[in-house]
Amino acid sequence: MAEKTVQNIELEPLNQPETSGAPLCPRDINLFGHVNVEITAEIGHAEVSIEKLLGFKAGDVFALKEKIDTPLTLYVNNKPVALGHLVAVEDNFGVQITEIL
Repeated sequence: MAEKTVQNIELEPLNQPETSGAPLCPRDINLFGHVNVEITAEIGHAEVSIEKLLGFKAGDVFALKEKIDTPLTLYVNNKPVALGHLVAVEDNFGVQITEIL
């Protein structure tokens, strides 16, 4: 495996801007508003051989196909619903939505 330089990235803290645009679901949601859904944020993809996969060990790094500024995709119950960017929210990751699909 060829050695590559790995750089940590620093995420900017989330500054809550004034929101604009329509919400994802502007309708009356009284009948289903209490139902929980799973939201997944997908940051990228990679393809590796089985040989390489089985050779992974702690500390190894592999590159994703997406560039660092590529928006991530938000899924609700495995359906893509929005695009966004990774942000820091206190000690957690967060997603700032940039586009509703």
